[in-house]
Amino acid sequence: MKTQLIRIKSGTQFIGEALHNQLPKNCIFDKGKVGAGGTTIALTNNENYVVCVPYISLINNKIEQSRNNSLYPYSILKVTGKTLIRDIKTYMMKNRVKKIMVTYDSLHKLKRWAKELNLLIDEYHLFFTKYVFRNEAVTGVLNLFTTFKSYTFMTATVLEDEFILDELKNIKKVEAKWEDVIEIKVNPVQAKNGVIKSTVTMIERFLNGEIKGNAYIFVNSIDFIKKLINTCKLDESNTRLLYSDSNKVDLPIKRGKTTDKPKKIQLITSAAFEGVDLYDKEGRMIVISDPSKAHTLIDISTSLQQIAGRIRDTKYFDEIWHLYTNTRYSNNLTYDEFLESVNQGIKVSKRRIETFNKIIDEDRKVINVDSHSEYFVKVDNKFKFDENRVKYDLYNFKIKKHIYKTKINLIKEYQKNSLKVENHYLDDSKVIINTDDIGENFEDTVLKVKSVLNIAYDLSRESILEGAYKKYPFLEKAIETIRFEGIESLNFNVTNIKRKLVNSDLNTTSNVKVFRRLKLEPNIRIGDFIPTNKIKETFKRIYSELGIKKAAKGSCISEYFEVNNTSKRYNNKVTKGCIIIRPKFVLG
Repeated sequence: MKTQLIRIKSGTQFIGEALHNQLPKNCIFDKGKVGAGGTTIALTNNENYVVCVPYISLINNKIEQSRNNSLYPYSILKVTGKTLIRDIKTYMMKNRVKKIMVTYDSLHKLKRWAKELNLLIDEYHLFFTKYVFRNEAVTGVLNLFTTFKSYTFMTATVLEDEFILDELKNIKKVEAKWEDVIEIKVNPVQAKNGVIKSTVTMIERFLNGEIKGNAYIFVNSIDFIKKLINTCKLDESNTRLLYSDSNKVDLPIKRGKTTDKPKKIQLITSAAFEGVDLYDKEGRMIVISDPSKAHTLIDISTSLQQIAGRIRDTKYFDEIWHLYTNTRYSNNLTYDEFLESVNQGIKVSKRRIETFNKIIDEDRKVINVDSHSEYFVKVDNKFKFDENRVKYDLYNFKIKKHIYKTKINLIKEYQKNSLKVENHYLDDSKVIINTDDIGENFEDTVLKVKSVLNIAYDLSRESILEGAYKKYPFLEKAIETIRFEGIESLNFNVTNIKRKLVNSDLNTTSNVKVFRRLKLEPNIRIGDFIPTNKIKETFKRIYSELGIKKAAKGSCISEYFEVNNTSKRYNNKVTKGCIIIRPKFVLG
C-alpha cells in the first residue's frame, strides 16, 4: 500500500506544531523520530482519546509529566488490571473531554465506550516483538481496535514490511519526514572476552571519572544486571535500577523510577526504556547485546533507534555505544535459505492442519500440538495456522543468526538505519565476574534451594527460590519428580536431568518425548551440519533410554526437523549428513 508523506519543516521541535495538534487516523503512523510529541497530541487536544501502551511504567511516566503542567489541560485516567469498571464509568460521566491511558491487556475494559473514543496504540513496533510472549494482550487489541471511533498505530521505528502483523498489512501508512535530521553516531565495541567483562570495565571508568557523564546502560537481562552490581560493588549512592514493576526478583539495589534524580550509573531493561522519557544533561547511552542471552540481542532498526532518543536533554544526544560479541552460529544456513525453507514448510503445514480439522471432535481432543511448534495454535479444539508466528520466527533468525554473526553484517545494519559508524573498537577486558548469590553453578544452586526449601522462617527463602527457578526453569519440576536424591544421583548434570524428566513424563507420547529429547542434544542445532553416523548414534541412544523398539537410521531426523541433505567436509573428509533447518509440526 502507498505511503502518505507529511513533510515537517526545518525548525519544528514537536510534531503537533506541524499537524495542528491532530493525529492522522486509521493508519500506521511513523512519526519519524523518538521524542516527537505524538502521545502529547492525544493527551492534550480537544478530542476523546485512549492511549494504549505495553507497560504500566509508560502510564506512570506520562501522568507524572502532566502534573502541574499547563500543557495538559485534562485529567488523565489510568486503566490497568486493577481498575474497576465503576471507576471508568465515573470518569466518563464527570469529564467532558476524556483522556485515558490503558495497558494492552486492559483495553477490553473500555469496550462499551469504544464508539466515542479515538484509539492511539503507542510503541506499535512492540506489538510484533511481544506477539508470542504477550499473545493474549496483543491479540486482544487486534480484535478490538476497529470498534473504536478511530485508530492510529504509532511508532518512531517502523518494522520492515515483511514483519508487519497480518491483521495490519492492509492499513494505510503515514510517514512524517523531518527536514531537520540529527545524525546519530554509533560506536560499536566488540567484546573479545565477553560483554559482561567489557561492561564492568566501562562502569569502572565512569566511576573513577575516566569517562565523563552518567552511564545509561540498556540491557534486557536482570541476571546480567545482578552480576554487574555484585562485581562492581554498586550501591544506591551511585546506581539507579529501572526495570519492570512485574519483575519481583530481589536485587541488592531497590528499583528506582524514571523520574528519580540521575546517578552515575543507570541500569535499564527494555520494559523501562520503551516509550519512556528520561532527562539528564550528562546522560550517555550504552547498549549491551549478549549472544549467550538471546533476548538481549537488540534489533538495530527498532530498539537501538528507540534507545538513541530516550534521554531528551542530554548533551551527548548524537552518540551511542553498542557493546556486543558475535554469535557463534555456523555459516551453513543463510537468511534467504531459511526463508525459502520456511515458505515450503508453510505449504505442507497448512495441508496438515486442514486434514487434522476434518477429524471428528472427540478424536481431535486427544491430539496436542507440541509447545515448540511455533506456527500453530489450538483454539476451541480447532487447529489454526498463525502467520504472525512465521514472521516472528524469521525476525528472530535475522537478528540472532544473521545480523550479529559478523562485524560486516552489523555495520551494514547500522548504515541501513541511518546510524553513522566512525570507529569500531575491540575490548579485551579480563576482569573476574562475581556470580549471583544463588550459586556459582547448578550444583551450588540446588544445594542452596535444598537448605531453605522447608524452612518457612528463613527470610531469604522466597528470593532464593524465585531466583533459582527463574535461572533454571526445570528445577522445580525436577525436585517434585525425581527429588533431590535423583538430582544428586545424576551428578547434577543438567542435560541428564532434563532427559530424565522427559523420560518420566507419563502423559506424553513417545513421538513428542523423542522430539523434546532431540531439543536437548548439543549437536542438533538450527543451521548446523550433522553427519549421518552422528544422527544414528543419537537416535539409538534416545530410543534405548525411552524403551522404543525401533531401528535408528539417518533418515529418522527428518521426522522431527526439516533438513537439507548434503555432504560436507567433516574431520578432514567428505561426509554425508544434513543441515538442520527448523523443527517440524510434531503431534502427540
